[in-house]
Amino acid sequence: ESSIYFKATAPLAITSPLNVGTRKFVLIVDNSITIASTISVSPGGLFTLLARDDITIASSVGSADDPRARAPDISGIFLAGRYFQTGIGTNTLHIRGSVTGMQGVHLQRQSQSNAYPAEFFEYDPEQVYRLPQLLRRKNIHTDELIP
Repeated sequence: ESSIYFKATAPLAITSPLNVGTRKFVLIVDNSITIASTISVSPGGLFTLLARDDITIASSVGSADDPRARAPDISGIFLAGRYFQTGIGTNTLHIRGSVTGMQGVHLQRQSQSNAYPAEFFEYDPEQVYRLPQLLRRKNIHTDELIP
């Protein structure tokens, strides 16, 4: 199974569109990260972001359009050791995948109207199945003893 692993120790920012395609890409950040552009994943691909501190989405990421009628702004599995923050802004943020903040998830956006939510989360269970073996939970086998 081929996966691309990248580790960064300094604070990081994704400022250009990132298209992972059908690859499996794991980004480990031993600090905080700001996502200031789109992250797209094709069917069969995976983007996983593990950050020791915060994951913050820039307010410029998103759109005023209906999130159900457009591609996600970011796709992947996101795990922050501290906070996952959607960023203060009025653009609707569309996330496909999973987000976790070990100390909390801050939904900071304000909706421009009652027509669309400020944050739109679309769960994609297939992404969990695409996790590289290194990041998967080990199978636990239990053997029942006969009394």
